[in-house]
Amino acid sequence: MNVVRKLTGVSLVLLILAAGPLEAGAARIAVLPFVIHSQEDLGYLVEGIQDMMATQLQQRGAAVSALAEVAKVMAGKRPAAIDEQRARELGRTLGVDYVMFGSLTKVGRSISLDARLVDVKGLGKTASFSVQEEGLDNLAAGVEKIAREIESGQTGAERVARVLIEGNKRIEADAIKRVIQTQPGDSFSETKLSEDLKRVFGMNFFDDVKVDVDDSPEGKIVKFIVDEKPAIAQVDFSGNRMLESETLMGALGYSLYAIMDPQRMADSIENLKKLYREKGYYKAQITYESEPVGPKTVAVKYKVEEGSRMYVDRIDFLGNEAFSDRKLRKQMQTSTKNFLSWLTDSGILNQEVLKEDVTRLMAWYLNNGYLRARVGEPQVNVEGDDLVITISVMEGPQYKVGKVGVTGDLIAPEETLLSKIKINRQKIYIGEVVRKDVLALRDFYADHGYAYNDINPKLTEHEDTKTVDIVYAIEKKKQVTFERIVIAGNDKTKDKVIRRELKVVEGDLFSATNMRQSKTNLLRLGYFDDVQMTTSDGSVDNTMNLKIDVKERPTGAFSIGAGYSSYNQVFGTIRVNQNNLFGTGRRLSLEASLGGRYDEYMLSYTDPWLFDIPLTAGFDVFYTKDKWDLFTKNTSGFALRAGYPVFEEFRLSGRYLYQNVEITDIDAYAASVIKALMGKATSSGIGVQLRRDTRNRMFNTTEGSDNSINVGYTGGPLGGDLHYSEYVLDSGWFIPTFLEDVTLFVRGKIGYMVENKKDGLPVYQKFYLGGLNSVRGYKVWSISPTDPATGDTVGGEKMAQFNVELIFPLIKESGLMGVVFFDQGNVWRESEDYDFGDMRRSYGAGIRYYSPLGPLRLEYGRVINPRKTDPEGQWEFSVGTFF
Repeated sequence: MNVVRKLTGVSLVLLILAAGPLEAGAARIAVLPFVIHSQEDLGYLVEGIQDMMATQLQQRGAAVSALAEVAKVMAGKRPAAIDEQRARELGRTLGVDYVMFGSLTKVGRSISLDARLVDVKGLGKTASFSVQEEGLDNLAAGVEKIAREIESGQTGAERVARVLIEGNKRIEADAIKRVIQTQPGDSFSETKLSEDLKRVFGMNFFDDVKVDVDDSPEGKIVKFIVDEKPAIAQVDFSGNRMLESETLMGALGYSLYAIMDPQRMADSIENLKKLYREKGYYKAQITYESEPVGPKTVAVKYKVEEGSRMYVDRIDFLGNEAFSDRKLRKQMQTSTKNFLSWLTDSGILNQEVLKEDVTRLMAWYLNNGYLRARVGEPQVNVEGDDLVITISVMEGPQYKVGKVGVTGDLIAPEETLLSKIKINRQKIYIGEVVRKDVLALRDFYADHGYAYNDINPKLTEHEDTKTVDIVYAIEKKKQVTFERIVIAGNDKTKDKVIRRELKVVEGDLFSATNMRQSKTNLLRLGYFDDVQMTTSDGSVDNTMNLKIDVKERPTGAFSIGAGYSSYNQVFGTIRVNQNNLFGTGRRLSLEASLGGRYDEYMLSYTDPWLFDIPLTAGFDVFYTKDKWDLFTKNTSGFALRAGYPVFEEFRLSGRYLYQNVEITDIDAYAASVIKALMGKATSSGIGVQLRRDTRNRMFNTTEGSDNSINVGYTGGPLGGDLHYSEYVLDSGWFIPTFLEDVTLFVRGKIGYMVENKKDGLPVYQKFYLGGLNSVRGYKVWSISPTDPATGDTVGGEKMAQFNVELIFPLIKESGLMGVVFFDQGNVWRESEDYDFGDMRRSYGAGIRYYSPLGPLRLEYGRVINPRKTDPEGQWEFSVGTFF
């Protein structure tokens, strides 16, 4: 318990008679350095306590001697040697009325602050004060208590013993006390109470506030008596036909049992009108009335007159000469009404969007060289039942690009820095290009450790030539290194799994590019829904701390796929996998696929960082049963895999594959090359892949590419019954477009096989196309050369496919994406040349969604110029479930 107590025989009355009140400014006090008694080194508190005490006394009206003057007279004197007699001598030298000296004693966590106040003239007794506290954190509170005790004794004012709140029913007493300055232990002040009365009334919760003061042996008892305003217990709406009462309730800006306040009600009316304007009801009128429904409770009734819905009929521009009204309207999100407005809300005016349109129009002019263009505030007028928007424009002259340069702190030759920017390749001034140039230069400097660099483009306009010179003024500021990298949010994933994907480490120079690449690497793992990187100052000026916050997603998956196709009839897939086994990044999966024509069972294991180096290693064990049109293929075997990054963004992988193949149930009328497959065969082969994958994420990719070269060799010295070589080049690019959130995907794939021994390449190992992942709209594996005698598809040794997709958001917030596509491809025999004019083509559309059930694809392909054996088109579907 903290205790403030006065020591032996102190008569503050004598002090009062001797010096008068502190508030009058008559009492002059000198505070001497305090003596410290502690086993710890607390020497820094000698002057610290002196300073705190002087400040507290000064705030209470005392005239406190400057500490510098006190230090002069204390020169050569030890604070521990000061007694009452020496204190009076020092006081007379300083010309003060009182001198304070004392000590701090610390034992364990307990501290005792003792002070003595000496009357320099000797008219009163020395007053002693003592405070006990727990911990040095409470030292300042102890100093304040002593200062308050001195103030109370000097002025003779009564103290406030208690502060009470009465009359409150809903507003908590603590909430009221938080705005009151008068506190227990303070000197009683009518002025302060008057201010407190205003503060409580200013809370707008009360119709009346009174203050009552009573005396008690302990001091003054202050009561704040409040009369609360009524609360809103019920809200009703009438006249609202187009908007539900529940919707209106949510727009009020308050909830039930809020205080009935005129300003609150005025705000609620404006909120309702704003909601109606957003829905197109600009003539909506809203009023309210209230009536009591109980003690201090009221019901509020809103009366709504919605009026007719109004649409934007025209958007007119004044002053535009370089661009037509139509061209400018295309830059705006605000649109005019059309025949589908009743369904799409096209033409509904949103004031916030209209304000943003002004910014868009300014950006448009700035990006077309009109540096002095100005766009006025849109004027919205009512014409009949429609709205007309008029926007004034001052275009000014169009400026071309003049001289372009860099100045300031150059960390590379000027030619190198100029190669990073693009405005010098433009004819007219484009503000967006300049903005991107600034970002490019900032990134360049940031990649060299200058994290806080400042790039300021300075423009010099030449009126006579209508050109503008652009000079990028560069201030590199200090070079920064990473001091600490902290990872948070990874409850499951081990720190080292995250750190090994980072391109930045402690002690490295700051690099913006490496930070972005680190974030991309973490997102591509598939372990996290979100990755946020924030920086903060390090312990010294040239260091920075990096905090990486990850939001983990479930990495265990129970995937189910189902559908129907002309190839596999009714099929289903079950897959149990863990992509982040025990938080180590290792992957384990067990998959079973059962269908009318195709069954597969597979166990896979992958360690992406074997021996804690970026060496990927794993194995697969599998069994498949594939019922082709003319035979059944049963396959069992295993594969051993390994991969390693060979240089920047490229990865070299290898695989050994061993298979036992058994062909059964061959159709009696099948082609001879198919009948020759009857029986068992083994294959033993290796494959090598060089791959560069820079996709920013695995699903709903928006930028990056995935390119690979694959070479395979089967048979020969590796043994087995099959002998062939295979070469495949695959390249896919995700390209952001000028349309927001719209991505163009382009993919090309070409393959070639060669038989290394007669009858060493069976038809089931050859190339086929058709289906969801090649040429959509065609049956799976239906694009292939055929046997001339039977018409059976027998596969080919050459293939090529080309895909173009436009991927765009349907519902951006929920991640529902739409896709339109064009596919083409074909397969040829070894004896035929690649004929890119002879391609099978299709087009179509679909949706993709990373749903709670996992990645979903639903796409329909329409065949272009179908042949007799081709369908006109078909649906493809896949979905999964995560846990």
